[in-house]
Amino acid sequence: MKKILIIHGWGGSDFPHWQAKLAQELVLENHIVAFPSLPNKNVPIFEEWKEAIMQIHNALNPDIVICHSIGCIAYLRTEKISEKLFLVAPPSPWRPIEELKSFYPLTRFANAAQECFLITSDNDEYLSNDEAKKLSLLLKAKHTILHNAGHVNALSGFGNCEFIKSRLI
Repeated sequence: MKKILIIHGWGGSDFPHWQAKLAQELVLENHIVAFPSLPNKNVPIFEEWKEAIMQIHNALNPDIVICHSIGCIAYLRTEKISEKLFLVAPPSPWRPIEELKSFYPLTRFANAAQECFLITSDNDEYLSNDEAKKLSLLLKAKHTILHNAGHVNALSGFGNCEFIKSRLI
């Protein structure tokens, strides 16, 4: 039984998002799962997310952390460390999104986990392929590139969580 923290991105990750499906499946497999709705998910402010993530992280002490989109940047900026860290479809740390400018800059890349996995798509508008390669090197991450998965969310037609389940435990 693993303790798993799932951190959503901008706007949350309610059904049919793969994170919601994954959380449900992991609970059914008897894992301890925290999948909080972070404050002001539609108009996020980094300091509020940081406080919430740190509080949950300290209480749970997760073995595995799974982040999506701006949740990846938020987790990396908390400077918490986990056994396994999955960063799925992070936005570029070098091209801040105007509405999310409080989450930038990201200056710490390495040592966020004992084992780091970066999962990106070859057609994500928020992270180019070259940026993904650079990020994987900085994070010392095992990098998986999904084909035509967009931002790896329900809006891009991506709802499957099998791409991550096989790497979890």
